Amino acid sequence: MLKVNWLSEVDWQYWLDSSRTLTENHTTIAKQVNAEQTIKKLSNISGSHLAPVRQAHKAILTKLLIEIRSRGYSIKTEQAYETWTTRFIAFNNNQSPDKLSSEHVTLFLQHLAVRNNVAASTQNQALNALVFFYKNVLKVDLENFGHFVKAKRPRQVPVVLSPSEVERLLSNIEGTHLLMAELLYGAGMRLMDCIRLRVKDIDFDYQQIIIRDGTKSRRFRRRAKR
Repeated sequence: MLKVNWLSEVDWQYWLDSSRTLTENHTTIAKQVNAEQTIKKLSNISGSHLAPVRQAHKAILTKLLIEIRSRGYSIKTEQAYETWTTRFIAFNNNQSPDKLSSEHVTLFLQHLAVRNNVAASTQNQALNALVFFYKNVLKVDLENFGHFVKAKRPRQVPVVLSPSEVERLLSNIEGTHLLMAELLYGAGMRLMDCIRLRVKDIDFDYQQIIIRDGTKSRRFRRRAKR
């Protein structure tokens, strides 16, 4: 559709072939691997500076994954919370987490904003991960964090496709992929919600789609156009 110059340089067959076989850490099947095995595989990744931290704190990180999965959180949230917790421990020289207080959390969050220059959403995600870790794994309620440098929120307006551009895009997709794209655009579904969608989740009488595998079950209602 766009007729870009680099189109022929992409090995499209490679991506088609690789999409037919999912790796164990793929978001669709990652939860099928038990928590202990997941941490073990992560701790054996060569070249990762977080691997030694995961090896030293394997038990507590496994418990973190179990707590996350028992609450039905998405695999993306699980991976993010585990990574932030591991990075927090690494930042504090691999000390045992039960020896780290809210002051250590404050210093870590400030480090993310000042030294790493992360976005506000990234800093908030790290904060949420550590609050969850302390409350549900260590069974400790963190005290008031006090004042710390907060990351600046971006002011740029997001760039989105115009209705005519969306129409051109959809007109160049066929079959199952067209149906998926229409659901994502028309109903506001997330990608993994669409991929996991089953026939029993579609209620034709009420003209609604029920999303069951998420943090909370959600319902999307759109009047049928066809």
